[in-house]
Amino acid sequence: MKVCILTTSYPRVDGEGTSVFVRNYVQALAKLVDEVFVVVPHSGGTEPALEIRENVTIYRFQYGLFGKGKLAFGAGILANVKKNPLLIFQTPLLVTQMIRTAVPLSQKVDVYHSQWLLSGIAGAVIGFITKRLHMLTVRGSDMKLISNSFGRYVSKTIGKLSFAVTAVSKEFVNDLEKKCGVPSHKVHFIPNGISLSSLNVNDARQFAESLRINGPYLFFSGALTPRKRVERLLDLVAHLPDHALVLCGNVSEDRYVTMLRDKMNALGIGNRVHILGDRTHEEALHLMKGASLYVTASDFEGRPNSVLEAIRAGVPILASNIPAHRELLPTECLSDKHSPSEVAAQAKRVCASRPSVTASRTWDECARDYFDLMVKAKN
Repeated sequence: MKVCILTTSYPRVDGEGTSVFVRNYVQALAKLVDEVFVVVPHSGGTEPALEIRENVTIYRFQYGLFGKGKLAFGAGILANVKKNPLLIFQTPLLVTQMIRTAVPLSQKVDVYHSQWLLSGIAGAVIGFITKRLHMLTVRGSDMKLISNSFGRYVSKTIGKLSFAVTAVSKEFVNDLEKKCGVPSHKVHFIPNGISLSSLNVNDARQFAESLRINGPYLFFSGALTPRKRVERLLDLVAHLPDHALVLCGNVSEDRYVTMLRDKMNALGIGNRVHILGDRTHEEALHLMKGASLYVTASDFEGRPNSVLEAIRAGVPILASNIPAHRELLPTECLSDKHSPSEVAAQAKRVCASRPSVTASRTWDECARDYFDLMVKAKN
């Protein structure tokens, strides 16, 4: 069997953290099938249009009217459009070019697997034109789109043209069936996996010290955007004077990052907060492993990969009390308190008690679930 992955984002080089979970899935799937192709927009950087990496053939397409396009990559499509609303007009160009790039591969592809709804629009059209099998996986940002009738219509239509629609969260499964009207026999729950790591705490702490991060610290990994509510983490560390806070992730939302820096200075914690920006995935894992506590105050998540990685790393976790976190963590690790002092007290309890959390499945196990769906549909 040969599979083509349609995605709006994919790591451009080894070690890059951008959509690393898609790359991890692709690598796990490659062990089960004869060949894997990836079709992805060009980021505008120096990466080649055609590349064979890790036994995967990657096709990158341009889609801008006067360049390579700026809708994808960076902080993500929704964040990019919010920052520059005019980028929404690149959406039909991206979908069209994805179709034009992927259709010729139908001569050697058995299944197209789309990541995110936007790729799913292209994938459904490709499947209809080429008579090949199509499957869609919806992720966190997609569920924001189905809050309106157009998004629900698009999801339902793609569902009709696909042999399966998978969701990374149980909450999303319910939304696809009840809100979008995707037939229940087509909807499947397949969570993101996690990569196994052999990191040890001493190596992790030495790496942190090489970045001048000394002593115990809290850690957060993710884009610094308003939805992540990073300002709450600043309030938290202000009430934990013995700890620093390390923030690792995309910092392209300039106004929000400026607000965070202003708040750091107002709280008098500027010397204890480290905004590192994008780091390689391996570096982020080192920083996570060496942390006293992984913290996230996000308002909305799909299947939060950083929380999964913290579970696998054995790091205590304190997370906002939202559905995605409730699927993964025990009550002791969830916080819906609004008082920073109360949250700080809970953080101390979690660090001391280290509540037991069941480790997530591996990417090999998740890829097997996708593969089984493909085999069943093909037969």
